[in-house]
Amino acid sequence: MPLENQEALRRAIMNGLDRVIITSPSIWHRFWEVFSTIKNPQVPTIYAIGPITQKAIQAVGMDAKTPYVGHTTMKDILTIIASEIDTKKTYQG
Repeated sequence: MPLENQEALRRAIMNGLDRVIITSPSIWHRFWEVFSTIKNPQVPTIYAIGPITQKAIQAVGMDAKTPYVGHTTMKDILTIIASEIDTKKTYQG
């Protein structure tokens, strides 16, 4: 990952990411390389596109939501995130 991308990701993590969508094990490894160097980061809700990606995330002791067993699309994940945001807004008033 280019250094400027690492720095941008580091800043985003330090500013407190709420949610992260991970679409492959290699994307997870790049994210983890930066995330694991930050002292006491806020842990975002992590969404994995599928079970193989979820296993890569779990291999480092983190957890990830996988919306469905089998094929999941970005649209599926975004629909779930939108639903979660709507639910929180409803509970907050």
